[in-house]
Amino acid sequence: MLNIRDYYKPPKFDGETDMLLPTNNASKKPPSFYEKYKNKIILLLLFYIAFFRVSFNYTYCDINENCSTKSISAFRFIKDTIQHKPIPISHNPFSEISKSFDILKPETQSNKYDNHVFTHELLIDEEFGHTWGKLATKIFNPSDIPEEYDFIEMTLDVSINGTQYDRLINMYLNNVIIWRSSTIEPLNRQITKSRVRKDITKYISLFKNEKEIELKFQLDNIIAGDLDGIFIVNLKIDYYLKNKDKFKDKIPKLNNLEKALLNSLNPYDPPDRIKPLFLNKQSNKAPLVRFPITSNKNKPYKLDSLDINENSQKFAMELFISGNAAEEFWYSNVLDAYNEKFDDYGHSTLGHGPVRYLNVYLCNSLDTVKIFNSIPIPVVFTGGFSPSLWKPVVSLGCFDLKGIYIDLTPYLQFLVLDDYFLEFEVVSSNTKEFDSSIGDNWLISGNLMEWDQHDLHFKNTVKEMPLIDEYQTDAKETDSSLKQNVTSSSVLSKEFGFEFKDKDYVLQVTYNNSLDSHICLKEYGSDETSVLSINQFKNYTVIDDLTKEIIITGEDNTIYAFIETLKTSDGKKSQESRFDTNAVTSYDRAVKMYTARNDKFVDILKVSASQSGDAFYHISPKKGNTGTGSSVHSVKIKRNWPFSHKYSRDVVVTKNKVIIDVHKEE
Repeated sequence: MLNIRDYYKPPKFDGETDMLLPTNNASKKPPSFYEKYKNKIILLLLFYIAFFRVSFNYTYCDINENCSTKSISAFRFIKDTIQHKPIPISHNPFSEISKSFDILKPETQSNKYDNHVFTHELLIDEEFGHTWGKLATKIFNPSDIPEEYDFIEMTLDVSINGTQYDRLINMYLNNVIIWRSSTIEPLNRQITKSRVRKDITKYISLFKNEKEIELKFQLDNIIAGDLDGIFIVNLKIDYYLKNKDKFKDKIPKLNNLEKALLNSLNPYDPPDRIKPLFLNKQSNKAPLVRFPITSNKNKPYKLDSLDINENSQKFAMELFISGNAAEEFWYSNVLDAYNEKFDDYGHSTLGHGPVRYLNVYLCNSLDTVKIFNSIPIPVVFTGGFSPSLWKPVVSLGCFDLKGIYIDLTPYLQFLVLDDYFLEFEVVSSNTKEFDSSIGDNWLISGNLMEWDQHDLHFKNTVKEMPLIDEYQTDAKETDSSLKQNVTSSSVLSKEFGFEFKDKDYVLQVTYNNSLDSHICLKEYGSDETSVLSINQFKNYTVIDDLTKEIIITGEDNTIYAFIETLKTSDGKKSQESRFDTNAVTSYDRAVKMYTARNDKFVDILKVSASQSGDAFYHISPKKGNTGTGSSVHSVKIKRNWPFSHKYSRDVVVTKNKVIIDVHKEE
């Protein structure tokens, strides 16, 4: 089991260069007073300079995340610390951290160079107690905004006191989902707060085109028995006019075709129209789908009314999907043959295996063709495995669950016809040899997006490549143990013809997904070890249709790994339980483009994040739930297009207190 102490490494010293060793030479004259005490005098001078004359800079952020750069001398820092005076420094080991946060942050957010235009206060101290199935709503008018704006930022503040589970949050504007988030699961009945910001400029057409907008805020919570925690929510929207010229010199120079390809595959230009994928017949209910549908357990969900505008030249769908209830920890599920194996011993094992695929199909009355697939990246919510492990730094991405972007532009000429429609599904296997059914359930919301202007004009030509799907299992069991290995991979390739600037090209797209899962359960399920790795590789190749030469290649690769151990010990005569957890997470994403014209790669985006820690959590109906955790967190983000952004942060937590927090941003 990993120990947090493994991450503290003392500095290395070179005895020959870093230490001044006295010599033993009797032939030398007796040293003078200066020579005798020269080293000590130098050290005293250095000590004086370092502690009394030299100051160091630090970034201070108040509770509203208003940050400024300040300086303080080392002497003053130590003196004030000894006297217990609060030092506003981000890596002060004696400061109190009262709020939870994610080391990941929005790629774009407001800064001091932007012009703030207006604020809409949507929710003010809104209480979510017993709110299961009830929405908080607010209508506001975009015409209130007095000036022009091009950047929209939403800020979500949540506080909780008492005992409660983590809860999912969905935010809709005119039924369009703009943000899926989750709450903190409180620890030791302490007041816990969080603040998260999100760039929602992608949905700016709602603000520009609609006379009024209705917010639907979904936070399903239950107050019952020992669950007495009430969430207090504040939500606002700020509007800015961005200073886009500040960092433009750092953006790599790309030609028009390269820019058009990047904007096609992962657009940063907001759509001209956006509408919800689902609508609930009851206006006071959230527009989401619980999949699988109870009446059609083994069938995909059909989208037969897309209503595409005749001016649309680009068309895409985004799906927000989350495993819920029996599917929350899908990546640690066992094969159906071992479902409920240790239930009689108080340790539940859920079935359907540790693999999930999101599949999207293009259909008509004669045929069904798979056009997209992906293995979802797991999100561990703040109550996952051990709530004390995720305080105050939460698990990666649980405050901002990203939508899955699916480009449908190459199929637009089919989708405008009456006899074509889309289907999607979440399945547990990609081969016919294994049952593909899943548990209950996945919560799915989504949007359809349309652009009137698109530089790549796709033709009505699609070439299908042979599908490559594999699913392999290996398992060994005894009465008290289970070892299970599952691997799955899928390769989906397409070829499209398109025109750019009166010239014909071919675009080859390949989705390569794979998953490896190794699960070991011992002591009748009370001792669990799980190792998971997921690869999502997307490759793009542009070929000159006349010369057959490769013009551009691109790749968008994501590698995710999660390792966890969980040991459970139950009281023999009480209902008390103790959970000892260790977890390691790593996430790496790299987007790059190779251009034949200058024979080099251009890095578009690099993200590298990791978390590791151990914790214990004690459940006691009489004494209440308690626990502590220690962890190390690191993230590095570098984006070069369509804007320049560099960000890094390293955080060390001991017993749920931040002792080191160093971050840098350019």
